[in-house]
Amino acid sequence: MPRLIRLSQVYRMIPLHERLCEGCSNPIERNAALLDGVLYHFGCMKRLNIHPTHMCLSCGSFLTPRKITVSWIDGEKMQTCGLCGNQDLTPLGRPKWQPKPPTFPHEALPGDHDPFREPWDGGGRSW
Repeated sequence: MPRLIRLSQVYRMIPLHERLCEGCSNPIERNAALLDGVLYHFGCMKRLNIHPTHMCLSCGSFLTPRKITVSWIDGEKMQTCGLCGNQDLTPLGRPKWQPKPPTFPHEALPGDHDPFREPWDGGGRSW
């Protein structure tokens, strides 16, 4: 796509035969996602383990760190979309398809001593 396209305009401005997914090369009939300005099926983006960090609220594109422009204005850090230049970025949490960080077995044991947690005395409610 040589021109800037917003996610809301994908279905009416790009004909089906030109609306191809970069992940599977099939036409996108529904569940389109823009990732750094490139069209994907949303499921293909998940299957390829691509983890965007932000979403632009103006153009609707999911952004990875390489498409986020950072500038300093009067000592304040400004992040803008590298596609449309808007500052309305929302950070994304860990997606459900992204694996959880590993936990170590000793962290899950109830008898393990944690100096920052008050010891449980066995009292209180008995659920």
